Amino acid sequence: MSLPLPPRSVIRLDTQTAQYVHEQLTSVIAGHAQATTTYRFYEELDSWLGPWGPRGYPIGYGKFYNIAFTTNPKLMANPTTQQWIWRTTILLQEALRDYIVARIRDGSLPSLTEPQLRQAAFDSHPRAYDQGGLATVVLVAPELIPVIATIPGAEFSPTSVNFSPTVQQVFITLGFTAPTVIGGGLAALAGPAHTGIFSRAVRQDYQRGLNELAIVRELGNLRVMIDRGELDHIPWLDQIITQLNARQFPNQGMARLAGDVIRATYMRRQQLIQNYNKLLRQSPEVRTRIDRVFPGTF
Repeated sequence: MSLPLPPRSVIRLDTQTAQYVHEQLTSVIAGHAQATTTYRFYEELDSWLGPWGPRGYPIGYGKFYNIAFTTNPKLMANPTTQQWIWRTTILLQEALRDYIVARIRDGSLPSLTEPQLRQAAFDSHPRAYDQGGLATVVLVAPELIPVIATIPGAEFSPTSVNFSPTVQQVFITLGFTAPTVIGGGLAALAGPAHTGIFSRAVRQDYQRGLNELAIVRELGNLRVMIDRGELDHIPWLDQIITQLNARQFPNQGMARLAGDVIRATYMRRQQLIQNYNKLLRQSPEVRTRIDRVFPGTF
């Protein structure tokens, strides 16, 4: 059942009405008794002041972002990001409530347009989507990078890999940094009793063994990170595929192992695209923004 809000064409623009609207909208803000979902607030705004549908701010942005964050299993399983989502949801909705009530107080609500409401909402984003909170969200759920990158007004650029030391290290180790120090046991083996050609051969074989172990370990770690979704950003997955395809491995067994990682990466990439397309059907506006930032990706 919709809120009993007066049609804006005949609404009384006085203090009493402003207080009434404030109370009604507050009742459906996330965390309040009438908030049957965390996005009911946006549905009520669209029904009352619109309807604008999926191309308007309340449904196309407010409800869309709310669903994108609150239905992400990794974000909701992490206490830090779960709390950030909850706090941000409330701040965004309170900001829009206060803007609408202010339009009643100054007598301008009847002339409110969707672009004006949209701009007011966009202006509230920097405060609600604080940089530190967004960084945490990206670390936990990198698959949301395209969505976060298109949040209007948010002062954050998640399109760089530099914000994440973990991801940065992945691309460093894609070169498979081999051990450079031979252990004390080998040094003893290649002592005075084992000099010349034999000692050099031992060192070379040992070093080659260390190198191959490092490659196997790093490929294994990379596969685990891909399967866990820790690298769920399509440009990252594309870079992994490119770098692994360009590398020559010491033997065919390792080449096959790298091929397995590449196939897993392709599968993960395809699943991400399917998930994005399903999510973005809910908001043509966000889809347009993502296509501009990541052309040809989805």
